[in-house]
Parts: sequence; C-alpha cells; structure tokens
Amino acid sequence: MLKTDGNVAIHPTGAMVSVVPAGDSDLAADPPPPKSRATSASIIRQPHVKNMPSGLPKHQHAHAAKPSKMFTLSGYTILIFGVSCFTAGVSTLWWPDPTLQVLDLEPSALPAVRGNALAAIAMGIYYTLAACQQNRTFFIATVPMRLFTTSIFWSQGWAAPARWEGSAAIATALALLWEQYGHSES
Repeated sequence: MLKTDGNVAIHPTGAMVSVVPAGDSDLAADPPPPKSRATSASIIRQPHVKNMPSGLPKHQHAHAAKPSKMFTLSGYTILIFGVSCFTAGVSTLWWPDPTLQVLDLEPSALPAVRGNALAAIAMGIYYTLAACQQNRTFFIATVPMRLFTTSIFWSQGWAAPARWEGSAAIATALALLWEQYGHSES
C-alpha cells in the first residue's frame, strides 16, 4: 500500500515513488512508453533502503568473494605465508633488536625496521584475506614478485629472509601447478 501526497508516494520499503495519473492526456497521446516507464510508478533507488532491487541476485554482492567450502593447497600456502608475515611484523614491531642483529643493521636503522614491520603486518592481513577468499589470481600474481624480493634480499646478504620468501613463493607456484595439471577431480 502506497502513502500518497500529490504526485509523490512513499512505498512500504521507504522508497520515494513518482505516481503518474492513469488518465493523464499527455501520456495517452504519446507512443507506448519504454519498458522502464511501463508501470504507473518509477522507483527512485535509495542506498539506505535494504529491500530495494540492486540489479544483483540476493545471494550475490559486488564486493564479496565467492565462498569456498575449504582451502585449496595454494590457498594454504598463501594463508601460512600471510600468518607468518603478520607474526613476523608484530614480533619485529615489539622487539626490533633481533631483526637488527639478523640483518646486520645499525641501531640508526630502527625507524626503517619498524616501518617494515608495519608493512609486514599489512601484508599478512592481505595474504590471509586473499587465502580466505581463495583468490587464485592474487596467488598467481604473488609468485613473481616474491621471487624478485628473494633476489633482492639475497643480494643484500639477508639469507634468512631470502630463504623464507623464496621457499614460500616456490611452494605456492608448485601448488598452483599441481592444482592446474597434477590431479583430476573425480
């Protein structure tokens, strides 16, 4: 039931609706209206109204990833890498001295080490989120970048971070290849 006030009505969902009188002579002389005007009322969409049509089926949302029943092998490699990044970031943020020693850095590098710890925390969150969404495109895109990062770490003489980064990238690459070519689902 519509509550009307002249040519404007309020739909039960809270949407404003324009009402076209049925006997309007101007409309009667015009050719048949396009499909969007075929009804006697046109709804003006309001984002705060929950029951309005959005153009997507109710079960789909533009911002939501398709839910998955379980992680893939490549998803597990990304999840493990994300959790380890997050953990390393938090640890380095609170206790930066061991990182300074492992990387053979001077105490004057402390601000940069803490800044990198924050970046590791953020990266851990992104990787974990991508793993939960089973974002295969993200998984694929990370491999070359992590291998490049490995080469930079290695050239700096940072063997431990280089091994960690490189082994995780290789594990993800192998998992992606195995999922693509190595097994068949029956």
